[in-house]
Amino acid sequence: MGIREQNISTRNGAREIYVDGIKFIISHWEFNNDGMYGHIYFLVPNGVYEYGSNNGAYMKLYNGNFYSTEGEREYDLAHAATSCFLDDDISRYTFEYILTEAAKFIDFNTLRKKQPIALEGEVYANVEKEEFYKALNEWIEKNGWKHK
Repeated sequence: MGIREQNISTRNGAREIYVDGIKFIISHWEFNNDGMYGHIYFLVPNGVYEYGSNNGAYMKLYNGNFYSTEGEREYDLAHAATSCFLDDDISRYTFEYILTEAAKFIDFNTLRKKQPIALEGEVYANVEKEEFYKALNEWIEKNGWKHK
């Protein structure tokens, strides 16, 4: 099973979009779903978002074959109803723009279990507060900064 290949690609052949440090892997676009242009589907790392829906964005348990060596699921399934974030006429938009807007729409409308935190371009997604503060203190000491 896995990602349903349906000739989805971007100009540079990328299949991933990053929104606020979270990787969205393009899965498929289903036109026969409700809404003007159907739904756009992505795989997202497991454990980042709460399951549920809001305003046309959906986060679900993914039952495909993406598992880590420990047997844990690696991805969840996210999708967005195009009628909730696109105009009636999409002819002026690029494919990349539509996919990026779909991923941003999902990220904005679904709840995160933990917020991602970025330090010096390094993204710490889904980390415990203690782990982040340890990384922050190491970064402060490395740069010679003093905090009160």
